[in-house]
Amino acid sequence: MFTLLILFALAQPLMLDMGEGKAGSDWYIINDGVMGGRSSSSFDLEKDHLHFAGTISLENNGGFASLRSPWNKYDLKGKKSVTIKARGNGGQFSLVLEKNQEWWLPTYKYTFEPTSEWQEFTIDLKDLVEYTIQGKTGKKLGKDGIEEIIRIGIIKYDGKAGPFELEIDELMFQ
Repeated sequence: MFTLLILFALAQPLMLDMGEGKAGSDWYIINDGVMGGRSSSSFDLEKDHLHFAGTISLENNGGFASLRSPWNKYDLKGKKSVTIKARGNGGQFSLVLEKNQEWWLPTYKYTFEPTSEWQEFTIDLKDLVEYTIQGKTGKKLGKDGIEEIIRIGIIKYDGKAGPFELEIDELMFQ
């Protein structure tokens, strides 16, 4: 019976339903200003979704804006995929999963490009690609790395200057 309860708990999806009074209220912005860049962004929780918007600047070696969850917030043990329901404009965005609090250690990303219509982007978590400050390493998260995730984020970092907007309805980890 106990084994069945554990299997049932692992099989339950983790839904981050974004919006006012829902998930996302404790997320926060990190822009390239931490390194001297000039990009800006903000986010609001609307009734049924999170609205992340700003402007990317490539001045002063800048070029990113991000939205991050708190550390150690989510248990992804047993989860195999994530589906992002989103719409937006301004180019590519990446879902970022982190295993370490140190900024120079690897992160794992999945890049997607939303349109003005609501879309669902689904990826196997084990296939997220590893990045370091030098760029893509070619390694993947793998199924064992999923249990080590301590933060979830969204980043706009595609090397293009200009305004952007992203609305996220939900992130569903299954």
